[in-house]
Amino acid sequence: MTVADFIAKWRHVALTERPSAQTHFIDPCRLVQPPDPVSADPAGDWFTFERGASKATGGEGWAGVWKRGYFGWEYKGRHKDLMAAYAQLLLYQGALENPPLLIVYSPRVSSSRFFTGGILPPNRIDTDIPGGAHDGSAYPALRHP
Repeated sequence: MTVADFIAKWRHVALTERPSAQTHFIDPCRLVQPPDPVSADPAGDWFTFERGASKATGGEGWAGVWKRGYFGWEYKGRHKDLMAAYAQLLLYQGALENPPLLIVYSPRVSSSRFFTGGILPPNRIDTDIPGGAHDGSAYPALRHP
């Protein structure tokens, strides 16, 4: 998949979160060419869709994608509140073994990275703007084995 293919595919998608989330994750995998969760970890032990997680405030939830030691990923549909999605992902952070990268994702992309010593500002990439997508450099955690 090329950047142009990705933009063309997702620019006008009107599907809600549930029918589009996993495909919208797999496409960036195709863009930067690491394996997707099912290919990399068929048992779902360290890289999986819909990782169950206990919330820090009590109760249970699901992180859209989780890769042990790399990231927690939450997908939301077009025009949804990405900051609310980020707050949701923060509630799962401990149960996800404190990954160094938390990503909230939709047709707009925002990633916030947590490293020892501070928080880096969110990165935003808007695929609604022609040329607003990228070469895959925003997905460094996907590139690791």
